Amino acid sequence: MRFLRVLATALIVTASTDTFAGDLVPPGAPAPTAPQEARTPVNLVNTPGDANSRFRITSSGSYYLTGNITLGTAVNAIEIGASNVTLDLNGFTLSQAFAIISPPLNGVVADDGLQNITVRNGVVRAFAETGINLFDASSVVARTSP
Repeated sequence: MRFLRVLATALIVTASTDTFAGDLVPPGAPAPTAPQEARTPVNLVNTPGDANSRFRITSSGSYYLTGNITLGTAVNAIEIGASNVTLDLNGFTLSQAFAIISPPLNGVVADDGLQNITVRNGVVRAFAETGINLFDASSVVARTSP
């Protein structure tokens, strides 16, 4: 009789453990609810330059560098020609290979009257005029690392 009581108690404990253990495989993470912003790499295919710049951004959106840019020619590195542009330097460096005095050059320059220009997350150095020249844009944010 005692054996039956011990066996019955063991079965009840086992049954109650299974009941309260819950699902051993947790559900997956929820899907993102906010739409992901499309980003465009700055390169000769997506942002071809002109006579004044190596790269030119002509449409609103988010852009990013894929590597360091060192210029050896007398042009601005990146010219922004549209409002509502975010340029993520992605931790890379824009630089001029040698000092060019005339014409003065910029690392990043925006056309007159643009709004909502953001430049962030990188280093801009050794340009004859200004590293980031957004003086003529009306609403800008410039964030670069040292």
